[in-house]
Amino acid sequence: MVGLERRAHWLLLGQQGEVHYVPGRQTVVRIKSSRTRPGQCYAALPSGLWASQDAGVAWPRATPGDTSAVAVHPTDATHLVSVIDGGLMQSRAGGTTWTALAVE
Repeated sequence: MVGLERRAHWLLLGQQGEVHYVPGRQTVVRIKSSRTRPGQCYAALPSGLWASQDAGVAWPRATPGDTSAVAVHPTDATHLVSVIDGGLMQSRAGGTTWTALAVE
């Protein structure tokens, strides 16, 4: 969605067919964008981590699972850290594969 002005007026962008939308009626917990690739964005939702490569027009799901946080490395847009299903996870592949991080 794109804000049309400073108030809470939003317009859903995209096309029907092949475009994937972030599922409706879910709380978007966090949205982060890449500093090095401005059109690359990630959204954490209860249904998973959703990724956009086109500034939010299409949102295919990168990873299923209850995602409550996401962070993007400041110089590597494919390096992510996220909380998925209560576990701290790291991806160096833009969210396609994950490794659990040890928490002490």
